[in-house]
Order: sequence, then C-alpha cells, then structure tokens
Amino acid sequence: MGQMLAHHDTEERIEYDENNNNGLIMCDRYIPEEVISQILIQYIDYKSLVNCQLVCKHWKNLIRNYIWRKKYESLVGKSLCSTEDISWTVYYQIIHKKPFNKNLIKNHSGQEQLKHWTIIGQGGDDWIVEEPPLGVPEVPKEAQFDDKQRCFVTSYVPCTKRQIVCLVSEGFSPEILDKYQPSINIGEWYSCRWDCPAYYRCSIRLLDAKNRTIDTFNFDDTIIDETQNIWHHMSHEFKNYGPGLRKILFQHEGQDKRFWAGHYGSKMTGAYVIIKFNLQIADKFNYKLFLKIHRKKKMESMAIDNENQMEYEENNNNGLLICDKYIPEELLSKILIYFVDYKSLLNCQLVCKHWKYLIHNYIWRRKSELIVGQSLCSITDIPWIVYYQIIHKNPFNKNLIKNHSGQEQLKHWKVILQGGDKWIVEEPPIGVPELPSEAQFDDKQRCFVTSYSPCIKRQAISLVSQGFLPEILDNYQLSIDIGEWYSCRSDCLASYKCSIRLLDDKNKTIDTFNFDHTMTGNTQNIWHHMSHEFKNFGPGLRKIVFQHEGKDQQSWAGHYGSKMTGAYAIIKLSDGKKSLPQSTTDN
Repeated sequence: MGQMLAHHDTEERIEYDENNNNGLIMCDRYIPEEVISQILIQYIDYKSLVNCQLVCKHWKNLIRNYIWRKKYESLVGKSLCSTEDISWTVYYQIIHKKPFNKNLIKNHSGQEQLKHWTIIGQGGDDWIVEEPPLGVPEVPKEAQFDDKQRCFVTSYVPCTKRQIVCLVSEGFSPEILDKYQPSINIGEWYSCRWDCPAYYRCSIRLLDAKNRTIDTFNFDDTIIDETQNIWHHMSHEFKNYGPGLRKILFQHEGQDKRFWAGHYGSKMTGAYVIIKFNLQIADKFNYKLFLKIHRKKKMESMAIDNENQMEYEENNNNGLLICDKYIPEELLSKILIYFVDYKSLLNCQLVCKHWKYLIHNYIWRRKSELIVGQSLCSITDIPWIVYYQIIHKNPFNKNLIKNHSGQEQLKHWKVILQGGDKWIVEEPPIGVPELPSEAQFDDKQRCFVTSYSPCIKRQAISLVSQGFLPEILDNYQLSIDIGEWYSCRSDCLASYKCSIRLLDDKNKTIDTFNFDHTMTGNTQNIWHHMSHEFKNFGPGLRKIVFQHEGKDQQSWAGHYGSKMTGAYAIIKLSDGKKSLPQSTTDN
C-alpha cells in the first residue's frame, strides 16, 4: 500500500477541465461526487476543509458551493436555502464561532463584578453584586446560567449601565444578518426586597454600523406591594427588523423608592441576548435559488439506517461501500492520511470495524511519519495512541530545554547553588562578542551569568510529558543532541561545567556526559560550543537532566564568571528502524 501511495504522489498534475472527471479520479479509480461530498461533510473538520479547497478546481467548486453550506446546516440543525450571494467564508465564520443559540451578553449576572459593562450612572452607593441576593427568594433556575445565586443591585439614586454586542465580531456576517434577519430573544430577571419598593427599567436598541437605531424595545416596571419579593421575567423577541443590523445595545437601570442608604434598589440577573436560526429568507428579499451540484437530490436523501447496517466481516467490503459505490482501501487510506486531521481521525475510527482496523494498524503510523519526516517501521505491539501522541505533541527535532537563554529569567530551572552575587541574566552579554547566530533561538542577545562562587542550576525533562511515550523510547532507535554555548570576559578567567544524565522512571542513570573547561588566555572572550550526541543508550529512558555551573577564577565581586546561553536537548530518529524488538513488515 505504501508503494502505491508513493507512486501516486509523483503523478503529473492534470489540467482542469470543467466537463471531465478531474478531481474524481484517485488511484486510477473513479470516485462519484456524492461519495467525496459525503466524506468531506461527515469526516473532515472545518479547518482541514480549508486546505481541501486547494486540491483542485473541482474540489474547490464543490466545497465552496455545496459542502460549506451542508456543514453549516449540520451545525445549526436546520436546512438553509442556497443563495448565490452568500460567500463560503460566511459559513466558515459561523462554523468557527458557533454564534447561534447562545447568550451574547458577557458577565450577565455579576460573576465578573462589573466587567464588560459600561457604567452610565453610579447613583447613591453605586452598583454592587450580591452573592447570594439579600431580601428576595432564590434566583429561578432558568436565570442561573452557571448555577450561582448572584445578582446586580442598585441604590437610592438611579444606577444605569449598558453593554453593546458587536454581532460581526461574534460571528454573524452581514450577509446572514441582512438576508435571514434571525430572530433575537432578549430578557432578564429582576426583583426587589420585601421591605423596600423599587423600579426597574430596560432599553434594548438594534443598531446599524453607524450606530443608528433600527428597532427598539423599552420596559419599565415599578415593583411595589404584592409584586415585591418576587423574581419577574422581562423578555422580548425582535423579528423582521430589516437589513443593516450590526450591534445590539442592552441597557438597564434601577433605584429604590424610599431613598434608603445602602443597596435597597432593584436587583437584576441573568440578562441574555440570544439569536436563533430562522429557516426562511426574510420576506423583503427575493433571491433566486440555485442548484450547484448535480445529483443533489440524491445526496440530500442519503441516510444511514441503523437497523439495516451490515455486520462486520473481515473478508467482505463492509466499510468500503459508500453511497453504494466501492472505494478501494488504498484510496480510502490516502484520503484519511492526507485530508483528515488527527482529531477528526478519532471519530473516523467509530465508523465501522473495517475503518477502525485500518486506522489503528496503518493510518496513525503513516500520519505520524508525515510529522517526523521519515519512515517508522511497523511494530505490532505499539498501540495507535502512541502515534496519536507524536502527532499531537510533535516532539521530534525541537528544543526540549525551556528558557534556554534567560528569556524568562530563571523560570523552569532549579537553582542548586547561588554562589557569590548569584545568577543573573545579561541582555546583551557584557565583555564578550555578540552571540553566534546559531545560539540565538529568538534572535536576542541574552545569556546567564555566574559570579565569584559556584553557581549551579539544572533542568529535568520528562520525556513522556513531552510526547515521547515509552513504546517510542524503547522500541525506536533515537539520538539525543545536547549542547550549549559558553564564554567569559577578556579581563577575568572563568570555569564552565556541564553534566547531562539520562534517567529511567526510577531516576537511575542510564548514560552520562560530563564536560569541564577553564577559560584562560586566548580561550577567553570567545563563544565556545559544547555538544554531545547520545546513541545506543538502550531501553528505559524516561528523563533527561541538564545541569550546568560556572564561576570566575579571580573571586571578583559582581558577575565576572562564565556566561552560558542557547542550551538545547533535541531528540531525533536515527533512522526508520527500531532497535527492539525485531520489526515486522507492513501488511
């Protein structure tokens, strides 16, 4: 199978012809448009779908004119009439932001005090947040978005605040707002204490891009006598408000009616602005419906009947029949490897046993090979989760030392000894040449500096937490490159030491490397590169300990000791072969 995939990677590109099957021929097999659409809709996540548009013009047209809308419909749970004027980026934005059917008011009940609200009036003793509310019953369950008893409270002079919801930034494109004019539900719960009447007001305005009012709703209630000590629900629904909506302004205010010092005014909680999806295009617009994909009717009628699903048989084509079309395993593998991201591949494992076995035993390893850039021999006892971890963490060929040059001062390092005037970070290094370009991982002139007594620190790297699971560490032959640049001033001798230890899970030493250099004479004022490569260290590796130390040799107060920067520990695959146990061949 691997040879077949490699062969087709080198095929010449076919020039696009709108009337032929370009884009539907894979591995010399014709794939019906319905099948490709089904795969892209159900198994490809929206981020990967952006890349799929680059495969060829046929795929680009199919995805932009049909697939994005269908993925959008699966998100909102309703069918959407196709209109020529809606760009695919609109559907992408809604899939990405998921703006429908959620509360757009931030900090609706005071969970972040007054954050996200603009205070218009701080009358009396100002706004406060009560948790729980005092002098009133418990907040109704439908008002508790986070199951907390909490509310805003006003005082004896009007307290007013507002919040403006920018719908475009929330994921509602102008096309959706203007063509579909989705319904807008607004509301809030309000009350006052049993011993002091109060009033509550709320004003909602729908605004265009220039903050001009499109529609309004105003509510005013004086809470007195039998209406006190009760939670009331204010609500309203905006419909058919016309084009141009871009913002929603939610403003409320309150005050007690007896001018009592403190916070005896109206209480409010659970404010919400929820935009719901509408099935039909707004009546004011008459957009021509169109059909971009042939066989659309057949595609929309496709459904999986769970009662009629075939039981898995290892030797039949179950899992390779999609829309009554046979898909060769080589082709299915190629689609899963190159077009399905690793998170979506988790869901693909649930399609059927055939897919599960194919993905577990082949696809995960092939996808991880794309990450590491070389072949990984098949090892039967390595679970798929190992390859998933490699793809997720991408641990190979990157520096595992954190804060290698002092960019975060001494963070991530365990200081063993703070001799003399202690460790410091110099930016730029003083009394030495500029750092070599290969030592500047972030293009900054920066280094650690020691003092007149030994300064020692170390960093322990847990390889498992970095993404190297035991199966990889024990079964594949890895090489570990370690190194660092060091120097000292021209006017003061200094020493530099470095010790690297490879440890197992019980912190027993597997292998070591020690380095020691006293810089004198013509070796001062030069950046030296200490490096070493660990190979053939055997199984059991779980941690790497990187320790370095330095001091000046003339006991000068201050920081005249050795300087060090650009520490690194990089793990590479030595080759595609594993060391233990013996490898098996691909099926």
